[in-house]
Amino acid sequence: MIDLKVPYKDVILSKGHASTALYVVLNELGIVSDQELSTYFENGTLLTAHPVAKSNLVEFGTGSLGHGISLAAGKCKARKLKGDHTLVYCVVSDGEMNEGLIYEAINFAIHHQLENLVIIVDNNGLQGLGEADLVLGDLASTFSNRQGLNYVEVDGHDAASLFNALQGNAEAPLLVNAKTVKGKGVSFAENNNDWHYSTLSKEQYIKAISAL
Repeated sequence: MIDLKVPYKDVILSKGHASTALYVVLNELGIVSDQELSTYFENGTLLTAHPVAKSNLVEFGTGSLGHGISLAAGKCKARKLKGDHTLVYCVVSDGEMNEGLIYEAINFAIHHQLENLVIIVDNNGLQGLGEADLVLGDLASTFSNRQGLNYVEVDGHDAASLFNALQGNAEAPLLVNAKTVKGKGVSFAENNNDWHYSTLSKEQYIKAISAL
């Protein structure tokens, strides 16, 4: 059991398509009821594919991919101006790291020494139309030696390693390259980019739950 003692006030889900995980966590916290959770992705629901501000579950929607780090960096800068150094976590996907806005935001964070910014990249190596590295190169070559940025690479499926990595941003913005496997634990989905858009049949769902 991990004793979570890291001070934080905000988690910004830049990869809004991971909203399913967000809603489940909010359900566990008692913020989203079981009844409301059952409406996920139905007509008229507030639990949409990407979180929206009108749901009152998030402060703002992150729009199309790539905006989250800018929002997080802005929050961090505003807090430092007020003498508040509590952390802001931003979860992004490897695919959205292609966006130019991402690099502008990271440059801003480095320049303003936003040590209260923690960026976690869910890096499964795949994006909508293929391998992420073939689009814009790998994260390590881009960020591992970047001056003014604390870069850490971990197994994104190892909760303890991920937790430990989150402790290391005392002097600079932290970027955690969390290496993951798309569809991990489900044999027919692991590293299969067809499942970026596919929907489970009832039989596949049963098989996947059994495997997990």
